[in-house]
Amino acid sequence: MIPVRKGEPLTYDYALTETESSLHYGMKCLCGKSNCRGVLTFDQWRSRAFVKKYYGHLSEFIWRKHCENSWYDPRAELRSKANGELGMFCRTLPGMEFRAGDKVLVFSGKVVHRTQLLEEGALSARDLQMSLQVDSDLVQIPAWKESGDFSETTDYINHSCDPSCGMLDSVTVVALRDIELGEEITIDYAMVNDGLIQGPSDNFKCLCMSPWCRGEITSNDWKIVELQERYGRFFSPFLLNLIAKSKESKERESSYDNHANGRVDSVY
Repeated sequence: MIPVRKGEPLTYDYALTETESSLHYGMKCLCGKSNCRGVLTFDQWRSRAFVKKYYGHLSEFIWRKHCENSWYDPRAELRSKANGELGMFCRTLPGMEFRAGDKVLVFSGKVVHRTQLLEEGALSARDLQMSLQVDSDLVQIPAWKESGDFSETTDYINHSCDPSCGMLDSVTVVALRDIELGEEITIDYAMVNDGLIQGPSDNFKCLCMSPWCRGEITSNDWKIVELQERYGRFFSPFLLNLIAKSKESKERESSYDNHANGRVDSVY
């Protein structure tokens, strides 16, 4: 990037190739330059200014990471699980814990109307697998990015029947409780689906092994009263609206039944 004179050391910025998960994270830089960053945090891939400055000199990995549309907290990272699948986890360094209420990630992508889900050839199996319902008629699917890649780190948040996180709104995931170092970051898919999407990734046998495990996960699990009570406001807003309407309907039916029974009792 600049001429190197004879005898000068050959160096490069590790941030051109590494993210916060780097084994060099936390090291103190002793380069002595006027713009030295001091402690290495490797969050520069998130900076548009940094990427513009070094455009054409970034590793493919860093370029792809920067081109992601979603956001996740630097305390989280993508890791392989024991079964070989990918998942999002709380990092293991001291001080990286999440506390209840912390924002963990924000999903992003292209939002399409439900009618487009039915168009022949419009969506791939991966589009459907990685989709996120954001309203009764709207679904967010992976967006085409500058890198040509379709993956988002946040796509790999997995389901658990005892999730560590819930939905703050249609796309923002927050910690339901404290998340300890090394713990997987999960949501319950019941928080984001009203039955509109009926793919294999929405109806499956659960292996989370938690005490709350339902065994079979379906696209209509939001209707389970126990889940409504346990998760409270941490469903996507469109589901909170459906839950409220469902409760109102049941209350009207109960009121009608009580009124009807009262009239019958008065006869006798």
